Amino acid sequence: MNKFRHSSLIEDMGMTQVENAFINHYMPSARGDYVKVYLYGLKCCYSGETSPSDEQIAEALKVKPEDVKAAWDYWENAGVVSIDNSGKNTMIEYMPISELLFSGRTPAKKGGYRRTSRKYNEMFSEIEDKLGRTLSANERDTMLSWAQEYTLTPQTIVLMIEDCLDRGKKGINYWDTIARVYFDMDITTYDQLKAYIEKRDDQNREYKEILNYLGIYSLPSQPQKMLMDKWLKEYGFDMDTIKKACDETIKITTPNLAYVDKILSARHDGTTPENAPSQKRSGRPRLEDRHNYDYAAVEKSLFGDENDDEKDGR
Repeated sequence: MNKFRHSSLIEDMGMTQVENAFINHYMPSARGDYVKVYLYGLKCCYSGETSPSDEQIAEALKVKPEDVKAAWDYWENAGVVSIDNSGKNTMIEYMPISELLFSGRTPAKKGGYRRTSRKYNEMFSEIEDKLGRTLSANERDTMLSWAQEYTLTPQTIVLMIEDCLDRGKKGINYWDTIARVYFDMDITTYDQLKAYIEKRDDQNREYKEILNYLGIYSLPSQPQKMLMDKWLKEYGFDMDTIKKACDETIKITTPNLAYVDKILSARHDGTTPENAPSQKRSGRPRLEDRHNYDYAAVEKSLFGDENDDEKDGR
């Protein structure tokens, strides 16, 4: 039996064949980093290079390892690669795009997917268990678009929706807005989202503790949060110091945060409350509005100071 192979000692002098079908139908709607990963993997197919890890690919392409993983997810769901994780090593098989198109398969469109991999089916099942109902086709497509456009992993998507459900938000429109907000905040990984949720919840607990100490049991308004943020973050006061200032409200008829702010501002500036200069309130920095959504409404919802019931599935 004859065996044939082409030997090349210098990799830079080799060639990688890229199908025109990929350039015409798949490349235009993909992120640049994803195209780089696809082409690098394709080069490995032709060069016979020892299988590089995602970390090695990331280093070679000057991208983040999580972007490499997201790229493989994108191309697998687009149907141009097949990924098998069942063995010791991950097998990434490049599909013959021209043959697929010739056989009647249409190219994936921006925001859509050819098929759904096992891990996304598992994600859907987990979300449906939490919802207690079956997801619609539109809901599934929207969730898959988060993986494509915002590089959210299935684990991150499940955590995001679980957090929304914990806050009584059950509509796909609201979830879609939150996914965009997190992307604008550069929150794309599970660990980043988990840390953000924990920090937000800790902050809300501090707000509640201060208000309850004053005998106020309603949700904090934005101006109230701004005052408490100033004490906790700008001034760096601990809870005991803030509560001692709250104790001073016994001198007035109705306890309020403005009076406590006058005391704490005076303490911070080294003056007496009577001579304390007025303080300009400074709130949480606003995000750059890179998407067309009502940031104020989203922020209000994220931090819990809304009393209206959900309407229209939002």
